[in-house]
Amino acid sequence: FLLSLSLHHENATIYIMSDSITKKHIENQTPKLKLDIKWFIELDEYSNKTRDQLDKENKWTDFQMKKSIIISKTLEIENDVLFLDTDMIITNEINDIDYSKDLGISPAYINDTDMKKVGYYNGGMIWVKNKNIPNRWIELTKESRYYDQASIDDLEKEFTNFKFGENYNYQSWRFRLSNEKVEELKKNFIINN
Repeated sequence: FLLSLSLHHENATIYIMSDSITKKHIENQTPKLKLDIKWFIELDEYSNKTRDQLDKENKWTDFQMKKSIIISKTLEIENDVLFLDTDMIITNEINDIDYSKDLGISPAYINDTDMKKVGYYNGGMIWVKNKNIPNRWIELTKESRYYDQASIDDLEKEFTNFKFGENYNYQSWRFRLSNEKVEELKKNFIINN
């Protein structure tokens, strides 16, 4: 994720909420990332735990809602923030944000059966300008049918928004749960020689 981001947004300032182990790993990886990273080390309590373990400890939703916390912290510094999960692949420059809106959301591009279960939008790609959205997202998630994901369907109803196009949101669920054919997905990738 970070390497693909640095290729298309060289020297961008990004804010990462992480645990200490991941920070150390990223700082020691090669090639060195061409990003200006600002760290919030607040996830150590989740280190080395799987999703199943966090579910058993009733901590998965808390972990997921750290997205709202990093969004809030970033909005204290910046005018807007694009949150991206670490399983995303950035395939080109992200340059079509509608700054007149409060919220940018990305369809998950998964099949209808799974979409009805987990929600229409992907919680791993969300742009926020309105400082009220992070807390509202936390509140809506408490009653959500599927963690932070389905509650975005409710955010859409409450805040002005735009939708990211199909050329974004390349992550594992889209490849595993999509109705899209591989040939259709390939159209959004350009390989430079």
